[in-house]
Amino acid sequence: DTGDTGDTGDTGDTGDTGDTGDTGDTGDTGDTGDTGDTGDTGDTGDTGDTGDNDQEPNVLTTAQELQQLYIAYLGRPADLAGLIYWANQIDMELITLEKIRQNWVNEQPEYLENYGQLSFAELTDKVYENLFNRQADAAGREYWIGQLEGGAFLPDQLIVAFVDGALEDDQNTLANKLFIAECYTDAGVYTEEQAIVMLSRVNSSVVLTSCPAYEL
Repeated sequence: DTGDTGDTGDTGDTGDTGDTGDTGDTGDTGDTGDTGDTGDTGDTGDTGDTGDNDQEPNVLTTAQELQQLYIAYLGRPADLAGLIYWANQIDMELITLEKIRQNWVNEQPEYLENYGQLSFAELTDKVYENLFNRQADAAGREYWIGQLEGGAFLPDQLIVAFVDGALEDDQNTLANKLFIAECYTDAGVYTEEQAIVMLSRVNSSVVLTSCPAYEL
């Protein structure tokens, strides 16, 4: 009768636990890779449209970035020879835009003659006016003067700070200034004196798409 113990073989049914292998389905969590779609937030770059009338959103060419320097620190559009020279230096990686800013503020004779002796308050006023054709608001003016006096910002860094922090109206004014500058430098529509006058007249009310006629 002891042979009946063979019935214990039924315990082999425990092999059904192999079904737990279905947990392998958790591999589907790999679908979380779809979260890469969040890259669409890059569309916020569309705010850059105000920076250029014809370029892709928030994208300035090397020439336009250089024009901003001329406008901010020299109060005039770039001359063609100077623009070509500096653009080539950047393209050949012989210098960076940051180094050009430093060079102008510390060594450029035209800048030193016209701006080199200005106080921090006067320089802040001048760069605001050159970029946006307006005076700085009182709070902003005091803030930037304090930043300069405390050494947190250097004069060559003002343009970056002002442009990065510009509100829509100021962005539109600067875009129009760039357009006027290109009318002079690239198209030769104005004399330098006329271009400087035209730069002082633009505002944010109209987005320029063609070079306006110079009027006395």
